[in-house]
Amino acid sequence: MINEDDIWDSQEMFLMNVDYYIDPLGQVPVIRLFGKTPEGEFVIVTDNTFRPYFYLAHPSKYDERMIKSAGGRIVDNVDLELYQEKISCVKVETMKPAQIPKLRDKFESKGKQVFSADILFPLRYLYDMDIGAFVRVFYSDGKINQIERIKPFAPELK
Repeated sequence: MINEDDIWDSQEMFLMNVDYYIDPLGQVPVIRLFGKTPEGEFVIVTDNTFRPYFYLAHPSKYDERMIKSAGGRIVDNVDLELYQEKISCVKVETMKPAQIPKLRDKFESKGKQVFSADILFPLRYLYDMDIGAFVRVFYSDGKINQIERIKPFAPELK
């Protein structure tokens, strides 16, 4: 929910594309949302707070050390459900999206179960933030603070 004390700009937009780049100074991924307003103007807003992650089932102490040595960290314990069976997992967060497939491959080669490690980082952002094609983005200095779904409109796409 929006705090009324915060002063944010907001913009309705038709989401046209999403990508990311690695900030050369902070070495963190920055999500970019590209869109068009109802008036047909281009809009780009960014989010540098979202991190890539996956789930690892039944981690051992060795797995935890491997995660840490690869630059990752365990941020949560989660029970996932697969075919009506609960699986105890940890949520593993990394600093860069490219670290996810490397860790996934290491764990899978050791017979470990890994979940959600094949979802592309920009798409993971859209799923987790529940972003549809038509959104209102609340931002300050071009950085996303909050996103809400809105009713569709017909922007000029030329």
